[in-house]
Amino acid sequence: MRFRNPPHIVSCIVALVGATLFASASAARADGFPEPASKRSYRPYPPVEITSLIFESPRPLRVWTARIDTSTPEVEILNTCRGNVAGALETECATTLEFAQSNGAQVAINASPFSPFRQNTGEGMDIVGLAACDGQVFSQPDDRFGALVVTRDNRVDIWSPPIAEDRLAQVRSAVGGFRILVEKGRSVAEKAAAASGEKFAGVNPRTAVGVSADRNTLWFIIVDGRNPGRSEGMTLIELADFGLALGCDALLNLDGGGSTTLVVQDPASREHRVVNEPVGRGPVGTLRLVGNNLGVRIRTPSADNTHTPAQGQKAP
Repeated sequence: MRFRNPPHIVSCIVALVGATLFASASAARADGFPEPASKRSYRPYPPVEITSLIFESPRPLRVWTARIDTSTPEVEILNTCRGNVAGALETECATTLEFAQSNGAQVAINASPFSPFRQNTGEGMDIVGLAACDGQVFSQPDDRFGALVVTRDNRVDIWSPPIAEDRLAQVRSAVGGFRILVEKGRSVAEKAAAASGEKFAGVNPRTAVGVSADRNTLWFIIVDGRNPGRSEGMTLIELADFGLALGCDALLNLDGGGSTTLVVQDPASREHRVVNEPVGRGPVGTLRLVGNNLGVRIRTPSADNTHTPAQGQKAP
């Protein structure tokens, strides 16, 4: 004997299935990155929250974020300035740890793409894309790539390419990156991945910066990689999904790979420590000399903005 569902029951089933599929699709769009297996946060300085996350999916991952309240007057965003170098070179190379120590930054990450690779601190570097310090632009924008900009009225923003020449007069400081991954609250990572090629769009260590819709929150994102079974890295599309889950309205992919480094100054000991596990020179725990770094200096009694002796992890 074959039973038939009455028409109203069939309609209800169809409606229920459709609603479930729509809800699932909406949830995936709203938060396309898996939940972490572990999440810990602490606030070393009032405007800064550091969070460490461990993921088991889509693969073993260790991720760090620094959430920075840029609306407070105590926060100063700084980056590598033009160096005393010859010819077409622009900056003097340094590890992110060296940058943080010499500039009194409480939090620092690596920033712009650069060339070539160097062996000794202070050697000249060519910066790819926009770079500016103290109102002086010393590397011109690249029409393919975006930039994190602090304007002369202290507004922090991410600018999409192409960056018109007449906008540069507004810039107080800036670091260029690679391609924009999130724009106006929507992922544009598929386009970025297609333009970047399989090697660069695939699973790699990542450094990125994001901003909220009101531009009062800045995120530093660090993803460790090339460490099988512990932290293997993210694709560009995954990085965009992660940024959207954080709340980024815009997200810029910075130099990653062996450059990826996060340094935080301990407020009690005043020591600068490398928080993540870089693969700067291949082995885990080594640092790369990079062309441009980005930092946060906190002007509060709990922050020490003076130069400190080298502490913690060092480049071999």
